[in-house]
Amino acid sequence: MRSLALIALAALSVGCGGKTAAKPKEIASGPGTYVRLAVDTTGVYWLATGAGDAAGEVMFLASSGGKPVKIADSPGAPVALALDKTNVYWTSISGKTSAVFAVAKGGGEPVPLATAQDDPRGIAVFGDKVYFTTGAKTVQAVGVTGGAPTIVASGQNEPHSIAADADKLVWANEGDGTVEGLDIAGGQPGVIASGLFGLRDVAVTKSLVVWATTSSSGNGAGTIGSAGKTAGPAAEVARDQSVGGLGAIAVDETSIYWLTTDGSNYAVMKVAFGGGTPLKLATGSAAAIFDIAVDQRYVYWTASDGVEGSVLRAEKK
Repeated sequence: MRSLALIALAALSVGCGGKTAAKPKEIASGPGTYVRLAVDTTGVYWLATGAGDAAGEVMFLASSGGKPVKIADSPGAPVALALDKTNVYWTSISGKTSAVFAVAKGGGEPVPLATAQDDPRGIAVFGDKVYFTTGAKTVQAVGVTGGAPTIVASGQNEPHSIAADADKLVWANEGDGTVEGLDIAGGQPGVIASGLFGLRDVAVTKSLVVWATTSSSGNGAGTIGSAGKTAGPAAEVARDQSVGGLGAIAVDETSIYWLTTDGSNYAVMKVAFGGGTPLKLATGSAAAIFDIAVDQRYVYWTASDGVEGSVLRAEKK
C-alpha cells in the first residue's frame, strides 16, 4: 500500500550501538482496517473490518509468502484473536448475537463457542480452554470445542486484554488500572499491580507479567511495566513512551515490543525485560496503528492510511 508512505528515517540514530531504525516491509494490504494480529510458525493471522459485505474477516498470509487469503467471515465486528496449533479464535460483537468463534487454520465456517455474550473483548487460549473478558465484568472460560462457558472471575472493572500460559491467567482492568490474575489451574483472582493510569495490554512470560499504559499520572506519557508472576513489586521497564495504537505489546524470550506514535509518525520499540535504553527497530507514518506481534525473526504490526489496512514487519535485531 504505497499511499502509507512508510519510509524509514534512515539517518535516525536509535541510541544503541549507533544502529539506525530499519525500513518496514509491507507484506499484506487491502481494503478496510487491519486491527488485531497474531503469528505462529505457519504465518500471520489478522482481523480485518470494513473490507467487504461481512462485518469482518479473518485473514492469513503464509510465512513462505504468496497472497493473503480469507479463512473466515466474522458474523460480527471482530475484536481480538488468539491461536493454538489447529484453530484461530476470536471475539465478535454484534448486539445480542455477540459471541466467541473458532475456525480451523485451513479455513471454513466459523464455529460459535460461546454465544449471547455481553460485549466479549480480549481472548486467550491455553490447553483445552479459551478465555475471554466481557462487558458484564467477567472473565470466562469455554472449551476449545464449545460447551457451557464458566465464570472464572466476576466483579471486574472493565476487563479487556487477557493472556495465559502454563502458570497464569492475567487480564487488564481498564476501569481501575489493575492487573489481576489467577493460577491457570484455578483458585481466587488477585491483584498483581494497581494504580496503572491508562492501562491497556497485558502479556505473560516464564517469570513475569508485563503491561502497557497509554499515559502516566494523566500526563500523556505511557509506560511499559512488569511484575513477578507470584511476588515482587511492580517496576517501570520503560517510561515516557507515547504508547500508541491499541496500547498493544508483544513479548519473546528476552524482550518487550510496542508501538509509539506522535499522531502521524510511529516507531516500533523494543526493550529487555530488565530495562535499559529502548531500541527503535523501525519508523514510518500512518493514519493509525493498531497491534503488534513477534516470532523468532520478525516483529509484525498493523497500520492503516484511513482507506486500506497493512501488515508490516521488520527484523527484531
